[in-house]
Amino acid sequence: MLSFWIQKKLLNIGWKVMLRYVTNWMGPINYDWIQKNGNHWAGGRIDVYGGGEYPDEIGLPIMHVDDYGHFSEWLDSFTSIDMWTLEELVHLFEKQTKANIRWFYTPYWKEE
Repeated sequence: MLSFWIQKKLLNIGWKVMLRYVTNWMGPINYDWIQKNGNHWAGGRIDVYGGGEYPDEIGLPIMHVDDYGHFSEWLDSFTSIDMWTLEELVHLFEKQTKANIRWFYTPYWKEE
């Protein structure tokens, strides 16, 4: 990955820097929640690298742990010039992989 200063210089001369997306697992880690719902869930955030000194963040709601793993692996090879939303990322993931993420709570864009 390019350093922040090299990225800044490239942006100043009009170059576009590719953004990388990396999941960051953050839970659930509450013992009571796990006892009630099981330990087959994962969520956290997506860190988006390449746009500045620190990564941008996209909230990543709780999903089945297997889907979290597949989505994470898919994101490892995904890059973009502009930052995508979670909805856009999930839509492309599901289209390319023919898989549907099993969410703990249905995201607003999936509700019928």
